[in-house]
Amino acid sequence: LIEEIVKANYYLPIKSNEINSEKELKEQMMNRLIELLQEVGKGNAFVGREYKIKGGKKTFYIDLLFYNYLLHSFLVLEVKIGEYKPEYYGQLKNYVSLVDKEIRSEVDNKTIGILLCRNGDSYVIKSTFESEVTPLIYTEYVLLDTLDDYLEKNCIFK
Repeated sequence: LIEEIVKANYYLPIKSNEINSEKELKEQMMNRLIELLQEVGKGNAFVGREYKIKGGKKTFYIDLLFYNYLLHSFLVLEVKIGEYKPEYYGQLKNYVSLVDKEIRSEVDNKTIGILLCRNGDSYVIKSTFESEVTPLIYTEYVLLDTLDDYLEKNCIFK
């Protein structure tokens, strides 16, 4: 069911010139919340942006937090403006663990972490995620002005 809900690539109806930072990307995503919810997949309810969660004496802020009522699971969506870096994996895993410890109830399934990056080296990504037992998923986003190039490169009907 996770595979039916989480996609390999997400289309964001945002132009590259509208974003110069992660903060701007998240603002643009929030400005288009309805489209974002439809794009993220079936059964998602928006819980919060920059969702504040405590871990010990530290406070962390999850980019976007959803609850999927089909999976009965929280979805942590961590958004990055550029290419994948292995440290993003650790950050996502930490957030997922915190949600499981601090928010998830006994009737909920394990939290799912989704790392949404512009792009990344597939070898590095695979070597980072391949032995993970926590449901952590790497995905990429496609922006409005790069959609034609993406479709041309990835479409089977040329």
